[in-house]
Amino acid sequence: MEDGGWPDEVYGPSAIDWSDDYPHAKEITLEGIQKVKDAFVQATKRAIAAGCECDYCLRYTNSLTGVKVDFIEIHGAHGYLMNSFMSPISNHRTDQYGGSFENRTRLPLEIVQAVRAVWEGPLFFRVSASEWAEAELGPEKDEQGQWKWWGIEQTILLAGLLKKAGIDLLDVSSGGNYSKQRITLGPGYQTHFSQAVKAAHPDLLVSAVGLISEPKQAEDILQEGKSDVVFIARELLRRVDFPLIAANELGAVAKPANQYQLAWRSMLHKL
Repeated sequence: MEDGGWPDEVYGPSAIDWSDDYPHAKEITLEGIQKVKDAFVQATKRAIAAGCECDYCLRYTNSLTGVKVDFIEIHGAHGYLMNSFMSPISNHRTDQYGGSFENRTRLPLEIVQAVRAVWEGPLFFRVSASEWAEAELGPEKDEQGQWKWWGIEQTILLAGLLKKAGIDLLDVSSGGNYSKQRITLGPGYQTHFSQAVKAAHPDLLVSAVGLISEPKQAEDILQEGKSDVVFIARELLRRVDFPLIAANELGAVAKPANQYQLAWRSMLHKL
């Protein structure tokens, strides 16, 4: 924030700071919420224009010829605005966007519906399936039936609503909205969340992500039905040719760039 950020322009569902050493959050107004929804729609339209080669876009926009948008993912995880609206930890509003599960999930559902209205292609949604708050706050739902924090039970409920709203795939991550989270890290540490969502919604495509770094590990997740898709993130930063490495190790064939074909002759000979 000291290096050109906006510490006085931080907004959340309620005026609740993420932690003592973070900027103070302001409660976003209904007008501000509408601006956020409009911004998602405009961003979607820019993505469409960037990948469009129709005469109009080539003439009147900064369309990048040859670029195609394959899918759009809405990021509703990791403590970003939509995620903070979902959680009873960070959302203490008393209007139509706070309180009940239905109210707390209203914003992400409205954004998905608004994006789907202007985008016909594959639409993904990233969700944090848990705030990892049980060690501090107890069960996700207390004995009186009140939700205490955001966890897998509400994620499963939301998954069904998101599917009805028009998503094609739910990208299941976790964490980021609660500063006292206690995450149990390990290889594939989030796959039990994607597995639970997939079991509850077998007709919804689900992806797994998080410390998935070996080809066989990724393949096992798919074969065991823990998800339909595996997303690779940091491992691609460490090994940019991971897809080729994985294909070769698993006995498949993937086409490398022409400039790299000589390095993958042993794999290509399987054709």
